[in-house]
Amino acid sequence: MAGGVSTQQGTSSKNSKGNSIPIWKILRYVDCVDVLMMLLGTFGSIADGSLGGAGVLIILTGLINSLGSDLPALKHGDFVNTMNKQIVPFLYLAAGVWIAAFLEGFCWTRTGERQASLLRRKYLRAVLRQDVGFFDTSRTHIAEVVNTAYNDTLVIQDALSEKVPNFVMNLSNFIACYAAGLYLSWKLALVTLPLASLLIVAGADSVCWEHPGEHCVW
Repeated sequence: MAGGVSTQQGTSSKNSKGNSIPIWKILRYVDCVDVLMMLLGTFGSIADGSLGGAGVLIILTGLINSLGSDLPALKHGDFVNTMNKQIVPFLYLAAGVWIAAFLEGFCWTRTGERQASLLRRKYLRAVLRQDVGFFDTSRTHIAEVVNTAYNDTLVIQDALSEKVPNFVMNLSNFIACYAAGLYLSWKLALVTLPLASLLIVAGADSVCWEHPGEHCVW
């Protein structure tokens, strides 16, 4: 029994490795509309990550510096006027983040839905071309065929609609925040760089624990 269980687990792990495909193979059926949506969605993801992190950091730094340097000499009316001037960039930033987040969510979600729908149609056409005996075996029962097609396309739709834009957004947020940190205070940014590297290593290690042998590079 133990040998049978271990053999079955090894086979399932090999199958899980074999089922992992790169992202460019998922996008093999894209058309011009999907390419346009992915470009707009990528632009929205980059803008969302950059503005939401580095933009807030730069504007908030200017606000704190202006208040710290002019606060003792400001009267009540001058203080309100100064605050009103500093709040306006936050409004523009919020509008830009809203537009970027809308492009990110709508374009990538729509692309994922289109690709999932196209793959379901192609899967159904391939199944309908099979002989009648294909549907008589236990493994190819019609309910199992439908569930397999639905689950596979749902994974692809989830990857395109959520995981890809989140990865692009978080990567752009990390790069933009460090670029803003180097611009504002390069010494402090260099001090925190080793700590960020440790966070990356910890995140990669957690992925290795969750998916052993699939995404590890060490």
